[in-house]
Amino acid sequence: MKPRTLRDAAPDLPLDERADLAQRLLPSLDDSSEEEHAETWLSEAGRRAGEIDRRKVEPVSEEEVQPVARALLR
Repeated sequence: MKPRTLRDAAPDLPLDERADLAQRLLPSLDDSSEEEHAETWLSEAGRRAGEIDRRKVEPVSEEEVQPVARALLR
């Protein structure tokens, strides 16, 4: 199948098939190692913790975030 044909057909696939396709394609976009991923997340966690320590941002509970996140995903 040509890439354009696949791109045009993908939105019409059933949800489970689109999810499977996405799971198969996403890893091909990133060739980073597990170690690089861990370093990236550790750095991001440190950055976010620093923002909280400096009171640049306020932590938000899971109970507050979940309804907003679910609404955004609809």
